[in-house]
Amino acid sequence: GNQFTYRFTAPHAGTYAYHCHVDTVLHFEMGMYGTVIIRPPNGRADLAWEGGPAFDREYVWHLHTFDSSWHGERVSGRQTARHRPDYFMINGSDGANALDDPTVAISALSGDRILIRSVNMGYQPALVRLGGLEFAVIASDGRPLPTPVVTTEQLVAPGERYDLLVNLPATNRTATVDYFDIRMRRILGAVETTLGT
Repeated sequence: GNQFTYRFTAPHAGTYAYHCHVDTVLHFEMGMYGTVIIRPPNGRADLAWEGGPAFDREYVWHLHTFDSSWHGERVSGRQTARHRPDYFMINGSDGANALDDPTVAISALSGDRILIRSVNMGYQPALVRLGGLEFAVIASDGRPLPTPVVTTEQLVAPGERYDLLVNLPATNRTATVDYFDIRMRRILGAVETTLGT
């Protein structure tokens, strides 16, 4: 296979996503994407950006759905007009797997500030809820928000990225990501994971 090296100068610290632009529909479905986290130039890995809020632990959540019918031997981009997901995932984990996957399940000390970099690399809007906890949305698509938005849920459309900052409580909670049809009329599926100490 071929190899390419990309060099670029990041304009500012933040959460970025990448994917190839060749048969993108299938490559997205196959997980050929990722996240690039640009750290502040001052070298502090515990800051969301230079002068931004500090955090104790950091998680990247790739929100994604999967249509197993797209993975036949002879499927091409032309056969993917309808996406009917039958798996609903965070970081490739669904169902019971997401409850204890160390890249998904949040484990920290009570009172720790957790930064969740939520990245929707799927085809469905995803609604993130952290077990009723309030959290601050501090950045969108790699850019700090002028004023953090405090909420209990955040809609992440396909291709969007939101940085969420939450203080971990003393009691365990269940985080839920609901995946909607593109018109936001019904929930197609969901995945749950744990937030706890």
